[in-house]
Amino acid sequence: MELSPHVQEKLHSGHKVTAVVEAGLVQEFIKTTRVVALIEVASAEAKQGGEQALLIFQTARVPVHSAIDLSIEQVLPIDSNLKCEIVLGKRRGPPPEFSWLLPYQNSASSSNEGELATLGQNNPASGPDNLDAVSLGDHDNEKSPDLGVNRHSIAAGLSPTPIAARESHIRHQMTLREDSYTNIHNFTVFAGTWNVNGRSPTVGLAEWLSVDEEPPDVYGIGFQELDLNTETFLFNNTPKEQEWLNAVLNGIHPKAKYKNVRLVRLVGMMLIILVQEKHFAYVSKVAIDTVGTGIMNKLGNKGAVAVRFELHNTSICFVNAHMAAHLEEVERRNEDHDCIFQRTCFHMNINSPPKTIKDHDHIYFIGDMNYRINPSDAVNIREVASSGDFKILLENEQLNQQRAIKRVFHKFNEGDITFKPTFKYDVDSDEWDSSEKARQPAWCDRILWYGDGIMQNVYRSHPALKISDHKPVSAVFQAGIKVIDTRRYRRIYEEVMKKLDKLENEFLPQVTVDTTEVILEPVKFLQTQTKYLTIANTGQVPVQFEFIKKLNDTSYCKPWLSIRPFVNFIMPGE
Repeated sequence: MELSPHVQEKLHSGHKVTAVVEAGLVQEFIKTTRVVALIEVASAEAKQGGEQALLIFQTARVPVHSAIDLSIEQVLPIDSNLKCEIVLGKRRGPPPEFSWLLPYQNSASSSNEGELATLGQNNPASGPDNLDAVSLGDHDNEKSPDLGVNRHSIAAGLSPTPIAARESHIRHQMTLREDSYTNIHNFTVFAGTWNVNGRSPTVGLAEWLSVDEEPPDVYGIGFQELDLNTETFLFNNTPKEQEWLNAVLNGIHPKAKYKNVRLVRLVGMMLIILVQEKHFAYVSKVAIDTVGTGIMNKLGNKGAVAVRFELHNTSICFVNAHMAAHLEEVERRNEDHDCIFQRTCFHMNINSPPKTIKDHDHIYFIGDMNYRINPSDAVNIREVASSGDFKILLENEQLNQQRAIKRVFHKFNEGDITFKPTFKYDVDSDEWDSSEKARQPAWCDRILWYGDGIMQNVYRSHPALKISDHKPVSAVFQAGIKVIDTRRYRRIYEEVMKKLDKLENEFLPQVTVDTTEVILEPVKFLQTQTKYLTIANTGQVPVQFEFIKKLNDTSYCKPWLSIRPFVNFIMPGE
């Protein structure tokens, strides 16, 4: 329905409506409707056609039928003090909103409707073309976020909080308030990756997994090329899985006891997640997924395995990847990266939507990425790789270049590389590849991470382990984990429940009837009598009334009596 004529009726003759839009205002759990009008005031002295202002109207009902349904709530002069900025705080769920910054506000009361405050200079940036993209929100929006409960829906007779959605609303509210009931505790996270080239664990892994003085709280350990036999590729079964699991359990830090959260394997890629025994009770919502990106972009000779879980109130995802090989296959590796992020999907239970890799607070992406160093006539890669001054090599390193142009691992972090390339060595030695192929050194094995509150302590290789043509790599992080304060959680949960209960009570149907019985005058032959019964909807939701028949009757009234209407809807206030 056209709103401009109704708004124009509220104004003086010298005030002209330039544009009108509807906007949502979030207040606690309710989204209400406001009408925002751009008004121009004719003035002989004013430049650029006159002074302007925004009028915000409250609406008595939606849709608006007449000027009576509108009442001025605020008058906002358009001057240098009025601007609109996008609020980009940490938010889950809805996209960023527009929020008005209003150093000067003038609220108009019902006694001065139609009168405008003194206006400042016209601001061209606030013209009508900008209005239809703006949603008004109050500055308490972070504290009182919208639950998706809309007065329009309620006015249409929909339930404000359907039973199926109630728990979802509560979880959403608690998630948005989690800073109020959680404390950040630092946990030590160990991430390690090793391409073992199909070898068995003939050496201990303590040189890789437990070289630090203090034990980590969480281990994420990834292997590639666990078994190169054809049977493993075809049937996905291998004795190497148990061999390497035993080696890991024997090599982890002796100062703590650990429990296995989950092991996942696809052909030669295996990922093991361990947590200290004292933390195991706080691990929940564990899920796994595997993605094959090998032959036909499906088979598991390349791809990734992933584990996600929640530790206390922080969601964590580990991904162990093995990407396409060979120097020239940069774009194929990029495509592997895309497939892994697009196709990895964690299904936890029927009540929770599936999660992708990026739907987590902390992400650790490890593995044999297989990115190489681009050759140059001016650089002898082997000599420079042995020298310890890696600057020129890192500038020509493919993963660094692809990240620099934001082609892969956008917003992920990687620590400074201060260790020698981890590929390719002669087995059981520290010598570069002396085979006929003579592959050049490369930092194939990498560890990247994403998330707030993560600080990397070390990033290193472990050249003492020589049974493979790769050297293992590890990184140790201090990760801020959100731990729930039970007392504060209970208090905030009760607050959310009270607000939701109040909302539901507010929208219970309420009616009044002017009388409970209808008494007719003496009825005479062929003379019609009419009596009126008034039913008023005094609540905030539509109600339906109906005259119903008694248990054994065939109609709601006798044949000589009629009621019009005997069933109908009544809107609020009618």
